Parts: sequence; C-alpha cells; structure tokens
Amino acid sequence: MNTIQRVFKKLSIFLVFALVIGILTPEAAFAKKKDYTVEQSSYDGLSIVRKGEKYGVINKKGKIIIPIVNQEIVRGSYDNYSYRDNFFVKKSGKWGVVSKQNKVLIKLQYDSITEYGDKYYLVSKENKRGDVNYGILNLNNKAILPLKYGDIGNLYGGWASVKKGKKYGFINDKIKTIIKPQYDFVSNYISDGYASVAKSGHHGIINKKNKVIIPFEYDGINEMNLDNDYIVAIKSGKTGIIDKKNKVIIPFEYDSIGVVDLKNGFIGAIKSDKYGYINKENKVVIPFEYEGGMRFTEGLAGVNKGNKWGFINKDNELVVPFEYDDAWGFSEGLAKVQKSDKYGFIDKTGKVVIPLEYDYADFFYEGRAYVEKGGKAGTVDKKGVFTPSKN
Repeated sequence: MNTIQRVFKKLSIFLVFALVIGILTPEAAFAKKKDYTVEQSSYDGLSIVRKGEKYGVINKKGKIIIPIVNQEIVRGSYDNYSYRDNFFVKKSGKWGVVSKQNKVLIKLQYDSITEYGDKYYLVSKENKRGDVNYGILNLNNKAILPLKYGDIGNLYGGWASVKKGKKYGFINDKIKTIIKPQYDFVSNYISDGYASVAKSGHHGIINKKNKVIIPFEYDGINEMNLDNDYIVAIKSGKTGIIDKKNKVIIPFEYDSIGVVDLKNGFIGAIKSDKYGYINKENKVVIPFEYEGGMRFTEGLAGVNKGNKWGFINKDNELVVPFEYDDAWGFSEGLAKVQKSDKYGFIDKTGKVVIPLEYDYADFFYEGRAYVEKGGKAGTVDKKGVFTPSKN
C-alpha cells in the first residue's frame, strides 16, 4: 500500500467516524450541542427558543442572535413591514423592542408594549399609586402621546378613544387629538365616522367633528348600525330602535332587543321576560313564548324553551326538537349543536350529520369545520371525515 492509499484510508476512516459522532457539518455539531427547545419558527428561518424559563432567538444556521436571557419574546407581525423584523422582549419584568440584530429599538422600561396602528407602539407604565398610564411611541422611540392617559382604545375607522383623568376624547390615526377629552363615557360602538358617548348621565352619538348626530336623551345605546340606518337605544328603562335622524322606528316598549334583521323583517326582542320576533312595523311575527333566540340563518332560527335549544322556521313551525344544551346558526347547510359538553352538526331536518363527539367545533367554511377531539385537532368535511392538522 503506497503513501497516498494509506492517507486516503485514514481519511475515509476519519470521515466515517465524523459522521457517527456528528462533527462532519456545522448543523450536526449544532444539533448535538443545543440545549434548548424551539418554541416558534418564522418564515425567514428565525426561531424563538427556550432554555429553562429564558428565551432567545436563533437564525437558520443555529446561531444565537438574541441571547437566551429574556423572560418572554414575541415576534412582530409578519404582514407589516414596520414590525416584522422586530421582537418584543421582556427582561427583569420590563418590556421593550429589539431588532433581529439585537439592537435595542425601544428601551426595556415598560409594563406592556404592543403594536398600534401601522407604525406606532402602545406602551404602559404603572405609577407609584398603582394607576396604569398609557402612551404612544413612534418607531423611532419618540413619544407621540405622553404617558398620561388612563386608557387608549383601538384605532377603528381612522380614530380611537382616549381617557385623560375622568374624561374621554378622541385621536385620529396620525395620533393627533381631534376631540378633546370631555365625555363621561365612550362605548364600544365606534364606526367609521360615528361614536356613542355619554355626557351628564345621558347617551348620544357624535361624528369625528364632534357634531351631535343623536341628541343626549337616552339611557344607553345598545347597538349602532348607521350603514343600515338603525340604532338600538334605551329610554326610561325600555328598549326601542331609532334611525340616524332620531326618528323612532320601533317604540320603546321592550325589555331588550337582541337581533335586528330589518331586511328580512325579523327583530328579536324580549317582552315580559319572553323572547319573540317583531317586524319593522312593530307587528309580532313570532309570538313571545321562548326563553331565548337567535338570528334567522338559511331560513331557520335557534330558539330556547325549557332550557333546551331547537330550531323554528319563519312560520314558527318547530323543525328541530328542543333537545340541545346549546346551538348556533346554520352555515353551509349545517348547524353546530352541543349536548353533554360534546359538539356535532345537524342538517336542516334535524338529522345528526356529524356525531356529537367533539370537545370543540367551529362553523363550516368552504366545506370544512375545525374540530378538536381527545387532544387532537383537525377538520371535518360534511360527511364527517376527519383530517388531522399537520402541526
């Protein structure tokens, strides 16, 4: 055996040995040395990892780019370029933001920090008295709204409510004050151009220019749908419906109004503790004889009697008997129902199409519904065929 052959033989033995012990490639060596678990992998190969109770970030080559020393780490939203390369990190009880190069973008000094709009951060700090104050920063860590607000609502339709002291006002999506804090209350009913607010114990509706659209003469605004020109309001302890010109559509004579479907002529209401349906002329179309009810979907509505749910048609004919502990509206010809803490699906004749054997079930969408059973998740089709989730 010549010298070259002996060298090659020794090299071959070394290569086999290297393959066995895992030192041939950097990836193999990395796999052997790692002592943490991958918690979340991202589209670009960056992964959040955990070691004990600490978190960090590695790249696709396994290199640690954010040290594993943090209490928590959350990746910025993928669908927004302002945040997608950033990580929200918590260390020593405080939150901040770092880049994927581990550069501190927002100092770790806040009790909470979240994305706000398209290019801002909503932050909070608790003061010595235990009050939580909120503010807004831009991406360059400049305070756009100082930490002086008791609450800052979500941006919706280009504006959001803010609370300063005991009064509420509004900012726009450029974080400029458009209505100074002056209202006692702002409800969740904020549309593209209108908001339900309260002043001196009375509720009304304003627009973005602070013009009063509905006068302050109601005990409450329960629902606001100005696109379809109706507002469910309370006056003198009774509920009715007005339009955006403050004209009464349904008189204030009901205990509550839950389901409004003016297009199809069905309004679900409660009177003398019984649920029924009226039309937009305030005529009773389904008698007040139920304990509860829901919107008509695909021609049927779930109603409750004797603490059990069934389904009626628009002529108040019982189509599905009262035998379910809970029920939901029809979607793609099937309705989710519950009995003894198990979920399944029925068709419009009341036939059980998918057995009530699931621990959780969602609605049907494009022919499939998400379900969970015995710790396993997946989807079922309309024949009940289960397909497990890939993850």
